[in-house]
Amino acid sequence: MGQQIHTLGELRDAEPKLVESINRSRNGGARFLAHPIAMLSEVGAELSPDLEELLLTLLPQLQHASPIAYDALTAAKEEGPVTVRLKGLFAWDELDDRRRGLAEEVRR
Repeated sequence: MGQQIHTLGELRDAEPKLVESINRSRNGGARFLAHPIAMLSEVGAELSPDLEELLLTLLPQLQHASPIAYDALTAAKEEGPVTVRLKGLFAWDELDDRRRGLAEEVRR
């Protein structure tokens, strides 16, 4: 990958390759759960600042991502006792609903 992603649509289009790369990485699924944006960057998906800000607005729980857990899982020499396999990056329907709600708030 290695390209900057500017929109949710571009991220969604890149999802199959990103999920495959994350799942191939040691502890990749668990690292994605610990810090999604860092894991996306590691597999070559550089999110534009605007897209990162949008994701943080739509998914405020991302603000609580744990760099400590991410770094510990990255440093582990072996796969952890629980294997996390991603099927997708996000619940896209939920993101779309939140984005529509945000757009409606802005119009008011």
